[in-house]
Amino acid sequence: MQMSGIKEKMVVTIDIEQMITFREPQITQIIGKSTHPDAVYTCMNIIKQLGGPVMVILDSGHSKENVLAELDLYAKFVTSGSYLIVEDTNLNGNPVLPEYGEGPREALDEWFPLHMDEFEVDKQCEQFMITFNPSGYLRRK
Repeated sequence: MQMSGIKEKMVVTIDIEQMITFREPQITQIIGKSTHPDAVYTCMNIIKQLGGPVMVILDSGHSKENVLAELDLYAKFVTSGSYLIVEDTNLNGNPVLPEYGEGPREALDEWFPLHMDEFEVDKQCEQFMITFNPSGYLRRK
């Protein structure tokens, strides 16, 4: 697929089990845990082969530990001007499900200050004031 000089687009999805079978050739599904070295290595190889802009959406296990691991593993793939989106930062009273326990928002609160020179929070993505991802839209500088 060629569009306005942009290289072929590819979507890579990682899931612990196969929930759906994709027929579209531009969708690659990796079955496994997102933090497993094999999944990260496979993503890295796909990115190297295709080149071009890379956006990452983190939306797997929502424990603080898992999200921190994903941030450390996948943020490096995001290209300048593209996004790293941390899903469901609204959990644990931010403002929903106050009993949830530490999750994506707490991971982001710990990780982001160490990466402010690389990423910025893009509040424009929250312009309609309703989001599951408050402060979770990070644009690579």
